[in-house]
Amino acid sequence: MFKNVELFYFSGTGNTLLLVEEMKEVFKENEIKVSVKKIEDTYSPKINKDSLVGLLFPINTNATMPFIWKFFKSLPEANANPIFMVNTHNGTPAISRPLFKLLKGKGYNPVASCEILMPNNIQFDSMKPDENNRVTLGKRKIREFTINLLEGSTVWDLNMKGSRLVSWLARNTPLPWITSRLFCKFKVDKEVCQQCKVCVNNCPITNIKMDYFPQHLNKCQFCGRCITNCTERAIYIKGKKDSVTIKGVV
Repeated sequence: MFKNVELFYFSGTGNTLLLVEEMKEVFKENEIKVSVKKIEDTYSPKINKDSLVGLLFPINTNATMPFIWKFFKSLPEANANPIFMVNTHNGTPAISRPLFKLLKGKGYNPVASCEILMPNNIQFDSMKPDENNRVTLGKRKIREFTINLLEGSTVWDLNMKGSRLVSWLARNTPLPWITSRLFCKFKVDKEVCQQCKVCVNNCPITNIKMDYFPQHLNKCQFCGRCITNCTERAIYIKGKKDSVTIKGVV
């Protein structure tokens, strides 16, 4: 049984944070000490040699956001620390094998992986019937996964889902992100914007500056925080102003 768990997570629109909170409850029920840190605030972290390490993050463009991959690469060398991965997604990720290889190369012991389908929190044209059910099912799945992890009955699944090529490009080149920026332009409804700076303060890569109204710069990685956390729904993607969004939690 593990005595200490260190969780590192990023949550853009709230899906991953919901699972982190559920996982924390299971650990606490088993009297295991848990520390939780945000990936965007923690580079080159110091990790206790006796800790179980958890990485929880969303999938984007068949891999994950470059700043999250940068964090993984910044992890210190380990002495066989057990480590697990949980990713949330709305499509088909292809991150399991490259992350396994990276962690193995740093001396970690990858013991478990879990991929959980969660709601797409932005760009709805209409709410799909199963979207709300995904939250309930996701929380149930993470609880079962955590119990199995503590019982030692998990494995790291190396099956690659999604496009390996797109995954490689997203992790190693700016091409998929540049392409996304060409087709997904952020707009601000100046009639409802309150200049509150919630979007500025929550952007994990400081890609939004305040020029009386919020202005997106050219390095967006599409985490969705600015859209789902705007209290006035002033930020939207061009052509999707009337789309439905689920309130984000960060």
